[in-house]
Amino acid sequence: MDNSTTQAELDHPNAIFLVIKHFSEKYGTALGNKLDIFLQFATLPDDIFLSDEEDIHTASLALIRLQKLYNLSVSDMINGDYLGFKGPSLTSLDAFEIGLHALEDKDINKSLEWLHASLATQSDGTYSQWKGEEKLDIATVKAIMGHTYLYFGEVEEAESLDNETKTLNTNHSLVLRVKNALRKTETEEDGAELEESSIYYDNYTKLCRLQSQLYEEPPNDVRLVCRYRETLLPYYRFQEELLSISPFVSLIYKFTTDAESEFFKTAVRNKLVRGRTFKGKHPGVVSKGRTGHIAWVDNEDSELANQVAEKITQVTGLKASRIDYSAESYQVVNYGLAGHYYVHMDAKQDTFERILTFLIYLSDVEMGGNTIFPNVGISVSPQKNMALLWYNYNPAHELDILTEHAGCPVLKGQKWILTKWILPGKSNIFRRRCGLKPNLTQLDIEDKMRRKYRT
Repeated sequence: MDNSTTQAELDHPNAIFLVIKHFSEKYGTALGNKLDIFLQFATLPDDIFLSDEEDIHTASLALIRLQKLYNLSVSDMINGDYLGFKGPSLTSLDAFEIGLHALEDKDINKSLEWLHASLATQSDGTYSQWKGEEKLDIATVKAIMGHTYLYFGEVEEAESLDNETKTLNTNHSLVLRVKNALRKTETEEDGAELEESSIYYDNYTKLCRLQSQLYEEPPNDVRLVCRYRETLLPYYRFQEELLSISPFVSLIYKFTTDAESEFFKTAVRNKLVRGRTFKGKHPGVVSKGRTGHIAWVDNEDSELANQVAEKITQVTGLKASRIDYSAESYQVVNYGLAGHYYVHMDAKQDTFERILTFLIYLSDVEMGGNTIFPNVGISVSPQKNMALLWYNYNPAHELDILTEHAGCPVLKGQKWILTKWILPGKSNIFRRRCGLKPNLTQLDIEDKMRRKYRT
């Protein structure tokens, strides 16, 4: 890539992969944290500190995530064609490395796809560029595939490859590496990735593939309308689109200004750290299911931050300040290459916190990056300055499991979001009361709030 390379070309998944591979191979750990700035904008599913081979491993997994979710063919990806988004091509050596890393991540099917593609696209001298301790050649690649087929029980495939590689030293470092990876696949419990074993996976992928379409199937609820949302001030209104009644999910258009959105991105550029997940009493851990980088901003950090909090209060009728325990600090998240957050909930059954999620998109995303609700079939494409809000508990203050949601992998561009979680606090619990009848919805509660609970 030369000086004429455009920003769009730099945003291409293959371009990001090749840059990371180049720096990791050429400079390794010598660059140290100097690449952290780059990694903030090319989010990878592992820690942001460099460790040579690990960087290529995590970049490979990012490409495979895009392949699986958006149903991309390996040949198109190698040619740099991601659903019409064109970019640099990959070599057969790149394909081999991606296949090797897929195998080590226990994704055997995808590993074989990439290894086959590597053989199909290789030419004389391609594998000689391998930078490992021992040479790489066609026989080695076939031997790796043979061991993989044998693991699958595909004896005939394994034997046909083995007949071609009789002279290969079975103590070759790459063959031993593959054997070790396959052995781990048999013995280790894999709790890192829930995706394909989850009952949500099919619906998850369908919704993620929707572009500029809110629903897989149009709803027939007449209450789902576009309206001007009233605020605490009678003359101050926002354009709103109701997406779901139970759970209550709503879009607020043009909620922030460009200046407000840009402020939050600028405020955290040197503070972003890898997001972690929490399960029960376990401390936060790095997970393949969450690959964004996060930072926190308080209302008091800027007049603009306080201004946005005031607007949230106007829209919801709920206080949005951390000082009186009515809200958390703002969470800013950046998702780069294949950045995603798998299906999760923002609240817990036994704590009654985070009664409302108020999510603001700080950037447009050209391809991918939708926010989806698999249980209700909603898929929202990010749009800069737009807000998405939902209540995590039903009117009886019970956790609403229908609010399970996910952030789909980013295919092109970057995704920046800002989240303010509203808590019961000292006053919100009285501002938004529970429903007194079992059939009430959050829309009914909103109407009661608007009338100040007067019948």
